[in-house]
Amino acid sequence: KDENGETFYQSLEKYDTCSEEEYKKYKERGFNDDEVSPYDPVAFFNIDKEWIDWDVLVDKIKTGSCVTIKFLGPRQDTAECLGIISICLYGYEQSERSSQQIIKLNRQFSSLSEEDDAAVPGVIVFLQVLNFLHIMSKDAVYVKQKAKDSTEVKDCIIDANDVTMEQIWNLYKQVNQSSLYPEELLLAQELLLLLFHIVLPYLKPGAQRQNKEKNKSKRTQLEKFEKGPNEYEANVFQSLCDIVDNGSSSLATLAKAVILDGAEVFFPDAQTRRLHLLSLVDKVLEDGKATSLACTFESLCKFFSNKDASGLLGLPDHLPKESFQPESVIQVMKTLISVACRESISAMEGGVENDSPSNLVSLLCALQKSFLAWCHLQCGCNISKNIVMDILLDYVGMICNSCNKVFELMCTSKYIVNVIDKLEQSFVSIAMRQLILFLNLFLTMEINYVALLNKLQPLAYTLQRMSDLFPEFFLQDDACTSEYSTKHIVLREWECESNHDYMNNSSVSKVFNCPGCSSFKVEFDPLCETERR
Repeated sequence: KDENGETFYQSLEKYDTCSEEEYKKYKERGFNDDEVSPYDPVAFFNIDKEWIDWDVLVDKIKTGSCVTIKFLGPRQDTAECLGIISICLYGYEQSERSSQQIIKLNRQFSSLSEEDDAAVPGVIVFLQVLNFLHIMSKDAVYVKQKAKDSTEVKDCIIDANDVTMEQIWNLYKQVNQSSLYPEELLLAQELLLLLFHIVLPYLKPGAQRQNKEKNKSKRTQLEKFEKGPNEYEANVFQSLCDIVDNGSSSLATLAKAVILDGAEVFFPDAQTRRLHLLSLVDKVLEDGKATSLACTFESLCKFFSNKDASGLLGLPDHLPKESFQPESVIQVMKTLISVACRESISAMEGGVENDSPSNLVSLLCALQKSFLAWCHLQCGCNISKNIVMDILLDYVGMICNSCNKVFELMCTSKYIVNVIDKLEQSFVSIAMRQLILFLNLFLTMEINYVALLNKLQPLAYTLQRMSDLFPEFFLQDDACTSEYSTKHIVLREWECESNHDYMNNSSVSKVFNCPGCSSFKVEFDPLCETERR
């Protein structure tokens, strides 16, 4: 309901008697006004008597949370009812920013002469071409998801395989150095960044490598590209960082999105990505750090967490007998654990409660999962078991000592409830829990369990001390047995309606799956006599 107590549908009752002539008058009068009510119509249609399907194009793009379609009458005057089989909506998820850009483009066109042979300013042509390419690029992304092998569809979409970072930088530099009006310049920059964001997949080394196979003449250029970021990647990346650090510009959000999804483009070499991320780990918790630094760190964390966790550690698939040096692996994990510990302590001393894990904790968990899975695989080989066991013991000792440090501070806290809430998404709560779960996988292997338990022992003592200080946060010895003996836990519930008409001698089967349950309870409605039998 709105401020007057009226519902959404009451605001639309005035259109129940709207005619096509009235809609045309409204379109001529109201579509030039930016301040349009969200309840105003955007299309009017009549369905031919012989047609079954009908496409309706909207005359004005608007944003909202729902779509209302009013059927004002049947196709024939003699009809007594309407028959609608289905309604399908096609289009893009349009943001408020995109709608504002369309309004700006329409405002540019409103000043043009209506004569056919009238000259059109170059800036308007340029902006319209950028908008067209942006729309075509979105089409390419959509088609790539829906029909990968359709040659008919491939012929009608934009081909961005030959786009290079040099072309993007030269175009962006020329736009910034042009004599456009501020509003035109801002609109051109926004469209360029939107287009750049969509073509990012074509600029990644993998896409460039596939394109090289199709065009052998570009081999030298690609080999130079794969050695590391060249001047164009560096210039574009620095320009985006400047926009993000400025913050006041409306371009900051678009530039941040490009940085977040462009880790492979701006850091094409695996070693470059690794070194740059490690150089940012200690800086990310500093006060007064640049916004672009945090954005770059988040981008690299997302890449290594989702795509290449083992690449950051440099773990070999097959462990050599003597040449492998584990110091680099231990150093990476030690750095991440140390910074994650500082992050947790900072949160305890006055930080805000987070709803989700930080980028650092997510990266640590991804690397820990990859590291422990690698250790489990290598422990199956007698040759590498001793080396891997030493690495595993060092790592378990490091993370337990850091967790123990946080728990010791918790024991001296006066506001333990607030501290526990703030640490809910920290490495203590997430990474340590993940470690214990993964260590269960090693129980079936012949390893030195005593040495592993010795690494966990200090943490167990601290937890025992915490249970004595704060017993309300720990289960008692008989808490689980007493609870389960007096109370059943419902894991899942289903509510089903059977068929109303049964064929003769028919047998209907339904499967209900609930892992972990010990019993099923079936209840029938009093009217379900047939089902009960």
